[in-house]
Amino acid sequence: MNNLVNDNNLKNSIHLGVTRSWLLIALFSLIFSGLLSLLVGASRMPWLVQFVTDTQFARRGLIVHVDLGVLVWFGAMFVVLFRREVVVSRTAGLIWGLQKFSKWAAWISIGSIMSGMVMLKSTPLLVNYIPIIDHWFFIAALGLFYASMLVHFADSRIVFSSLRQGRLPSWGELGGLFIWLTGISAVCGFCFLPRELEPKIYYEALMWGPGHALQFANVCFLMLWIESQLFVKAAVSNSTVSARISGCSKVLILFSAIGFASLCGLSPEKGQFIVWHTWLMQWGIFPAVLLSFGSILFNLFKIKRRASLELNELTFRWSVSLLLVGFLFGSLIRGSDLRIPGHYHASIGAVTIALMAEALSLLGGAKAKSSRVVVWLYGVGQLIFSAGLFIGGTYGMGRKTYGMEQHISNHGQTVGFAVMAIGGVFAFSAGALFAVIAIRAWRRQVVTGEVPAVF
Repeated sequence: MNNLVNDNNLKNSIHLGVTRSWLLIALFSLIFSGLLSLLVGASRMPWLVQFVTDTQFARRGLIVHVDLGVLVWFGAMFVVLFRREVVVSRTAGLIWGLQKFSKWAAWISIGSIMSGMVMLKSTPLLVNYIPIIDHWFFIAALGLFYASMLVHFADSRIVFSSLRQGRLPSWGELGGLFIWLTGISAVCGFCFLPRELEPKIYYEALMWGPGHALQFANVCFLMLWIESQLFVKAAVSNSTVSARISGCSKVLILFSAIGFASLCGLSPEKGQFIVWHTWLMQWGIFPAVLLSFGSILFNLFKIKRRASLELNELTFRWSVSLLLVGFLFGSLIRGSDLRIPGHYHASIGAVTIALMAEALSLLGGAKAKSSRVVVWLYGVGQLIFSAGLFIGGTYGMGRKTYGMEQHISNHGQTVGFAVMAIGGVFAFSAGALFAVIAIRAWRRQVVTGEVPAVF
């Protein structure tokens, strides 16, 4: 990625300020989401559910936790990654002005999303991918955050520059394309769906398309992070085959984007809408990622192994492991039970661990031993937690039941929850240590006026 630091250029200075602001947004949302995970975990543990009598409050906590931990944290880090990839001088005019203002819109939207915890008279709806609270203010907050993020992908000269030059788009450009498709799908769904539908059905259908688009964006930005690492570049730099395989992966994702765009003209009420989006995600993401991972791993295994791995190389291995486990769990899903969140948490964990390492690197913590501890704790914890969910689901434990609502009917479910608890302790410890490292590093940079070199 390009190093955009230029102290003599005012525009670049503003660009750096905006980028760092979005890094702060990402850190805040992840830390607050991590705190809410305690509430979510307590509402699922058999020995704690007796104390969680307000299941609606637990659901609101889960919704805010997911929206901050997936939509906001991921979205903010995608902005950071994308702004580091593009050339600043190519953005100008109204879009440039909106990008400078976007950080304030993002903070307003985050505060509004957090207020969902106290929307006592509104119904929490645990719809797939983007859960919501059925209140216009909460929905507007999600829309405001999306708009504040979208302006960073709004300049077609950047997002589609490679295509116009006859080259395959970069992973960042593909990710930006799916960020656009997320909004387009939501707008089309809003236009097609009748308002008289029951809220749960309405929002489940409305969020189905955007939720699938975001999964593609997650994968694209994960691949952007992976291919930007120096150890990956060194491994594949002299391999023509690897370059061609990477190109094939991008072509597969690009065709998926074309197919996805065509589905925007289909009403979410139709059965084909659900089936085709699922099919696109299964056969669009899995082959493309597997091709790229296989090529990179093959070239890395040919290099002499070092006794100690750098932070990003360690993170890469954990990210690949979690994503492959997520693929495995996904292939074994049968019905609607806890195997679905088991698959989802492993897959999302693969992206989260990469973004955590990126944030630590941007804050100057890549060399610290404590940063490696964060990666180990989170990787082990998320793997165990996902396995616990999968075990519980295998023994028939249903989804989306909390507090006094859930009933343990066999020993397999008990084992699943015990494994979940162990993994949750590891993952939460990783989050807590990450928060301490990030806050200290940020305060140090504020005091010293230091700016990380990667900016």
